[in-house]
Formats: sequence, structure tokens, C-alpha cells
Amino acid sequence: MPPQIISILGPPGSSKTTQSALLAQNFRLTHLNIGAILRAEANNSTSPWSSLIAANMAAGRIGPKEMSAEMLRVRIEKEGAGGDGDMFLSDGFPRRLDQASYFSTLVCPLTCLIVLECAQEILVQRLEERKRADDTRETICARIRTFEEDTREVVARFEEEGRVVRVASEGDVGEVFGRVVAGLEGVGVVLKRR
Repeated sequence: MPPQIISILGPPGSSKTTQSALLAQNFRLTHLNIGAILRAEANNSTSPWSSLIAANMAAGRIGPKEMSAEMLRVRIEKEGAGGDGDMFLSDGFPRRLDQASYFSTLVCPLTCLIVLECAQEILVQRLEERKRADDTRETICARIRTFEEDTREVVARFEEEGRVVRVASEGDVGEVFGRVVAGLEGVGVVLKRR
């Protein structure tokens, strides 16, 4: 039986990684953070993808669908062999429809998308509070626009199919988590408690 794979998407500052970590702590699923996977691969001097990933990250581009999908496939096979095995949470992937289609062919169809939504001013405030050098108001707003443009098609397609869980990510972390869990249960995802 193929694994269940849930994707969690949201603009920078929407708490994707926080909510992903909470889901992984409370339920039997494996958190796959595509950003962390790509950063590790970019730093791996023996990787055939390292220079391409580094260049794409520096330019703010999404890499080839084959690269990201293959890296996730390898992780899913590895984690499935000894971990929670049948349910995965893909943090930040897919951002484009061609990535989702390719992944579906290579691995299996995604079960659903969790889309975290938050007012832009709150996103900007959250990211400015991190005090990272690249988190200026201008770059933050540009990254939010890029996210919205990149994901529009994939979210629309999954929404047409009734496989989108939209969650307001404003407010208390625990409240947002409750909305995420309720939304997943609302589309028929069976979460197994740890």
C-alpha cells in the first residue's frame, strides 16, 4: 500500500515548520522539510545537485521538479523502512503543479494540501522579529509574493478536487494546531496518536 503524503504550504512566516513539528510530535507521521533537505544537499560536496541548489537558493528560484521529487522519494523510502512508515508530511513541497504531477507519478499522489493563511502584516512582523540579515521588509514582501504566485495553480487544482485544508495561522500556536488537526480530520485523514 502506498504511503499517505500530506503537504503543508504557506508563505514565509506562516508557521509551517512549527505546525509540522507539532504534527510529528503528536502523531505517527514523518516530517520531511524540503528546505532542510535541499540545504543539506547543497552543502554535500559529492552531490550532483549541490551547485544547482546553491545557485537556485541564491536567486530565489525553485529547482527542477525531478530534483526535489527524487530527494523526497529517497527520504520516503529510507524513513518508511524503519520509522512511522505510512504517513509523511511534506513541508514546503510541492509549490508548483508540475512538481505535484511528477511526484504523483514517481512516488504516489498527495493525500491533501494544508494551506496556512495569514495576513501579510503579521507575516512581515514575525519575520522581522527573527532579525536575520535577509529579512528586510522589502525581501520579505517579495518572498511572500513569490510564494503566492508559485503555489496558486497547485492549490487551485487540489481545491477543485476537494483536497485542500485552509487554516488561519494567526493566533496562539496551540489554537492553530487544533485547526490543522480538525481540518485534516475533516477531509478524512486518519491521524494515529503517538
